[in-house]
Amino acid sequence: MKINEFDYKNKEKINKIYLHDTCINRFDIHIQDREIYIGLDEKLYGRFYELSFKNVVKLEMYNLNLWYGGYTGTVLDIHLSNYDVKEYIHNMEKEEKEKFEKLNPYNYEFQYNEEKINKMFAVEFMLKNGDKITIICEGLIFTNLSREDAERDDSNKNLEN
Repeated sequence: MKINEFDYKNKEKINKIYLHDTCINRFDIHIQDREIYIGLDEKLYGRFYELSFKNVVKLEMYNLNLWYGGYTGTVLDIHLSNYDVKEYIHNMEKEEKEKFEKLNPYNYEFQYNEEKINKMFAVEFMLKNGDKITIICEGLIFTNLSREDAERDDSNKNLEN
């Protein structure tokens, strides 16, 4: 098992991850923890991967039907996006503040200061059917699993022997 961790300091290295023609076999969203877990595999070559996104503030998906092994669930590429993270977070906070103030007369404090915003980055997956997935987060853990590790992991129960 090989693990690579990415944050704002080394985020450019995400562009070196090669996931061409891998199938999405698991897509878990943990709202309370602000985490997303994506399981990928290349069964033909016996390669299995897990991507863990930490402190997620945005997930954008276009009309996806991520059925396992299908055309729509096949990843062509993953790369660091040039998405304007700062603008997105500031707009999100503005909307949050307006909603909060309507319900509550007390002062609203912004959840994200500039230091925290500067640590966020956006990652995009391009899928074979032309769709894309965009995730804005603070960290990404990329794990290269052996078949044994993938089969041992309860979250990958649907892997065939």
